[in-house]
Amino acid sequence: MRIVLDTNVLVSGIFWGGAPLKILDHWVSGDLDIVIMPEILDEYVRVINELACKKPALVERWVALLTRYPITIKKRVSISLSRDPDDDKFLECAVSGNVDCIVSGDDDLLALKHIHTIPILKPSAFIASFIR
Repeated sequence: MRIVLDTNVLVSGIFWGGAPLKILDHWVSGDLDIVIMPEILDEYVRVINELACKKPALVERWVALLTRYPITIKKRVSISLSRDPDDDKFLECAVSGNVDCIVSGDDDLLALKHIHTIPILKPSAFIASFIR
């Protein structure tokens, strides 16, 4: 299964656990693929660095994982649908990367419910629907 993971879900999993961490655990174990574009990776790294300023080992671990394991694609479509234009990159990545789902906790993305046939789900709904 291929997913796009919104930054808020990634950092929630890294720093607070819960359903987002369960998704990350499944990714690290190879049970699913996270699809990103370079601008998403840049945002991931920037936010992790901001939140983990006193935990360099944590930053190094996740940045290493994020630069080694995701499927990186180049944007092929331009989409402008979200109330927050900064979120459009996740929609573009999902469509360009032909993913199965976008996982987000962002109300601007969740309000869309889907992009084409790709559902946009909260982490708990994603786990309930797709992870056993």
